[in-house]
Amino acid sequence: MAALLRRYNQKEEEFFRTLTWPQEDRRRFTIATWSGGYRWFKSDNITPIEYYRRVRIQAPAPTKRAG
Repeated sequence: MAALLRRYNQKEEEFFRTLTWPQEDRRRFTIATWSGGYRWFKSDNITPIEYYRRVRIQAPAPTKRAG
């Protein structure tokens, strides 16, 4: 089983946004393809899956019944 946890806090996101162009404008500044890492969008309704990381949740051990 796995859960999604937020990868970056608000302060980290603000910092990365100062270093990275938004995806909508990226093509105007470079021809390099996205090679992974941090990316962001100007639109509020888009949340990249890279913002989250999958964390394994250990299932509880089965309990033995008396009987």
